[in-house]
Amino acid sequence: MVLVLLGGAISRGLLTGLTWQEILVAVLFLLVIRPAAAWVSLARGRTGPWERGVLSFFGVRGIGSIYYLGYALSKGEFDAEEASLWRIVALVICMSIVLHGMTAAPVINALDRARERKAVRVSGDEGQAPKTPI
Repeated sequence: MVLVLLGGAISRGLLTGLTWQEILVAVLFLLVIRPAAAWVSLARGRTGPWERGVLSFFGVRGIGSIYYLGYALSKGEFDAEEASLWRIVALVICMSIVLHGMTAAPVINALDRARERKAVRVSGDEGQAPKTPI
């Protein structure tokens, strides 16, 4: 439902007035800031570096940003930046949907194949793949 409402807001002009600086911030959030934060948060886990990278790239993001921004705007003084913040969040969500929608299946399939190869190499049993960190 929230995605439908976001699509409606975008079609009614939410992204009107988008600047190159806002696009740059959205790209940095999508490709650098959130993946780096996720990578650090997973550093002490049992995942291998490949899995950590995939989780960092595809990790939790998107719709929660709408709630967080709405809450922040209701509690703080962001009058001059409010429209810009909404444009950035909407753009990040849209770019995330497109980018992750196009790359999820191929990346996960490659990760699964690599995990199976390592399981066979390490234990001789392909059935160990789900428990094999890579």
